[in-house]
Amino acid sequence: MGKYKILVVEDEKDISDGVKLFLSHMGYEVQQAFNGKDAIRFFNSFKPHVILLDTLLPDIRGTELCTEFASEDVGIIFLTALSAKNNIVEGFKRGADDYIAKPFDLDILLARIEALINRLDINTEDKNGVIFDMLKNDVFIEGKELFLTKMEFRVFHCLYKSEDYISADEILESIDEGFSSGVSTRTVSVHIANIRKKLFEAGFENMEIVSKYKVGYKIDYL
Repeated sequence: MGKYKILVVEDEKDISDGVKLFLSHMGYEVQQAFNGKDAIRFFNSFKPHVILLDTLLPDIRGTELCTEFASEDVGIIFLTALSAKNNIVEGFKRGADDYIAKPFDLDILLARIEALINRLDINTEDKNGVIFDMLKNDVFIEGKELFLTKMEFRVFHCLYKSEDYISADEILESIDEGFSSGVSTRTVSVHIANIRKKLFEAGFENMEIVSKYKVGYKIDYL
């Protein structure tokens, strides 16, 4: 499935784990690197859209990594405890797009990431021709928009990233708390019914949401 990939390059495990948990919950695919050597390895294999890059790593300075990464099509946000003006300036000169000082609020970090993705006009598309715009809660299938509400978007995104049947309870657990508050499994089934209808009305007859009693839902391709 196509979605935005974020590489977190941070040697403080508590910070890295907290960022990964939060961003994964928000629908991003996250990979962690705790040193510069792993950062280079994951950069080549994981191919992130955005890198959260600590300035002080145990083996390589973040600014040196930034020089290498900035030559590629990727957004870079520095995570830094250094507030000195010259360090920030050096980061921008080496190709960083933004920076955020530690300790930082996760909601602010998310806003910076979303703003950067929007600015860079990053999109992801998979072999089925499906694009999820995580910023605007829009879905495009083969270039045609599927008009979903915010809640329908979250449910459809959850279904789409699952390779097997997923229960209504599991869908609720995966949805952002801001949307799932007060939502029941019955509500999930109603949203799925609405998505089915919209897929049919939009002419996407090769994509079907199927259900299995006491198991859950999944997307099948006809």
